[in-house]
Amino acid sequence: MWRKLVAFMRFDTGSGEAAKPSRPPAATLSEVSFAPNPGNLRMFQYVPPGLGPDAPLVVILHGCGQTAGGYDLGAGWSRLAGELGFALLAAECRPLSLNGP
Repeated sequence: MWRKLVAFMRFDTGSGEAAKPSRPPAATLSEVSFAPNPGNLRMFQYVPPGLGPDAPLVVILHGCGQTAGGYDLGAGWSRLAGELGFALLAAECRPLSLNGP
């Protein structure tokens, strides 16, 4: 699978022209609940249609100031999941309040 991912992310074709891979439209992450959740996180998932039970799982973590959905949209993880056949799990931290919990 990693070789497919690296090949998909290549932007050159060897001839100096930019590759234009065919990409499915971006998917929408769906929020799911889980417990226990002592860190008060949010969790989002994307499972491409028809994905088998033995498919790989990729967990992504957004950077400071980002959201899980924003990171997915900008980086294209759900597109890659649909293209390459893996489930996607995205954890999201809630903003910290300076006034307490």
